[in-house]
Amino acid sequence: MKKFLIWFGGIAIVLVLLFAFSMVYASFGKTKWDNFSENHARVIVNSLSEMSEEQFNKYWGDNPPGSPEQREKMIKWASGFGVLKTIDKVERVNYMQKVAFSGIHRFYIYDVYATYSNSPIRFRLWFQVHGKDLNVKNMTLNPGTS
Repeated sequence: MKKFLIWFGGIAIVLVLLFAFSMVYASFGKTKWDNFSENHARVIVNSLSEMSEEQFNKYWGDNPPGSPEQREKMIKWASGFGVLKTIDKVERVNYMQKVAFSGIHRFYIYDVYATYSNSPIRFRLWFQVHGKDLNVKNMTLNPGTS
């Protein structure tokens, strides 16, 4: 029984040390990604300065959501917002990180409050950072929210 407890204690210590090391490792570079992701949120909203079909196609690239009819309705709806006047505030809503064998995965959710010529809008952006890549996973628009 004594031998079992020694092994169990040794394994527990190794796991605690591994966990502590992974948390310290994950903290490196966090401030850089915090600043970069906030600026990236601003860039995305700036790139949608005019809610047009061209800008929506540029944003979604090769993977546009929904059917062509649904996209047309979405673009028509969003074009009613007008032209971007100001970005009022960028606020981080959530942050999460995971350490895996493949590296550190960071997840950000931002709310970007913007004023368009016809309506204020809140953009909610979901980002994933892995390695040196930042990918936008989703975006929602809530008009009338300032």
